[in-house]
Amino acid sequence: MACEATVERLATDRRYFARPARSLFSEVRYLFGPPDQLPVYERIVERISEAQRFLDAAEREGSSAYLLRCRATTRRGRACQRIPLPASRYCPSHRHLERGASAGDPRAW
Repeated sequence: MACEATVERLATDRRYFARPARSLFSEVRYLFGPPDQLPVYERIVERISEAQRFLDAAEREGSSAYLLRCRATTRRGRACQRIPLPASRYCPSHRHLERGASAGDPRAW
């Protein structure tokens, strides 16, 4: 669960997640004895680095399939950062826009 939460946060909030490997290790370190902690930390750093490279490549390609974000904008004019609902382009806060988009409402885009 901690791994999934870390990778999800890494994908959605990378700019404000300074040390993801350190954060993940602090959540799971109690599961390992002292002699095993260094190899576990090194493996976590390896895997987080792979995930960051993958996300960087996906961002460069413009592939939004991996980086799901709501298509709405906030009241301040910024893009909404929340994850959309399944089978939708909008998050729970903006799901009302889905009806407008399907009806051809230009305000929903």
